Amino acid sequence: MSQRIAHVLFALAVVAALVTLRLVVSEDLGLERLHGFESVAGVDVGPDHDYFGNGLNGDAATITLIALDPLGADVGRSLFEPAYRYTRLAVPWMSALVTLGNPDLVLLGLSVIGLASVGGLAYLASRQRHEWGRRSWLLIANPALVQGALGDTTEAMALFLLAVSMLTGSLLLAVATGLTRESYLPALAGRPRQLIAGLASVLVVRTVWAWRLDDTFLSVSAQIGWPLMGILENPSLLGWLVTAAGLATAVVGFWKRDLGWIAGGAFVLLFAAGPFHTPTNAVRAAGYLPVLWAFGPNWQPARVTQASHVVDDH
Repeated sequence: MSQRIAHVLFALAVVAALVTLRLVVSEDLGLERLHGFESVAGVDVGPDHDYFGNGLNGDAATITLIALDPLGADVGRSLFEPAYRYTRLAVPWMSALVTLGNPDLVLLGLSVIGLASVGGLAYLASRQRHEWGRRSWLLIANPALVQGALGDTTEAMALFLLAVSMLTGSLLLAVATGLTRESYLPALAGRPRQLIAGLASVLVVRTVWAWRLDDTFLSVSAQIGWPLMGILENPSLLGWLVTAAGLATAVVGFWKRDLGWIAGGAFVLLFAAGPFHTPTNAVRAAGYLPVLWAFGPNWQPARVTQASHVVDDH
């Protein structure tokens, strides 16, 4: 068996395990939630199965509404802070694209995108195993990844895009990461061109949506604040574990002089009370940390490393 086939089989096994897990945790409440969403939104979506309704609340409901109204001409305008929500357009637009705008398939599209992202990360983890060793499994041993794939939110696709952008140095993928979940961009602080590309795209797209939707440019819901104030205002065991992970990442970053680790860890310490109010949201917001750990401090794409060797040789 070739190595490539082995990587693909591993990825398929991980996806199958995740589908099985979702089937296990899905229950009648999921179908009730699906019908409740349809009643409130005034739009029928599908497929009509508790597997798809299981994650249809909170951010997943917002993403579904955007997928149903990609240009913000109808139901999308009713969202809270629509310009902020529409800036994270990659997942809902991708769902609308793969389902050809068919509302009966929008939830299937969201699930497929999440599972494909998990499969891509699993393939990458398996492929990098020979170079990174055991830490490559951190790409998939990530609670935020599982939460995103089970709940049809942005984390799975954002983590996949972030990992591949770090692996390749691609500016386009950095932009895509920003337009999927902009809060993962601190992980690219050690790669200035990618960070600037990602931030610039977010600023431009946010400006366009604020104008189109007659909304404020800034988000009213503060996501960052004074260091540690978020966890002190909403203390929890899980929240403290996330905070400790951020602090450890920042400390290692200072020790190894890696800006990505410093910024990534410091950003967690600046989380406002909102993410810690529901500790699992803090886990999702800090989901980029295991990606940083998998790559290790001061990791650079192979082509950059090779170029530096050429310079050193001369």
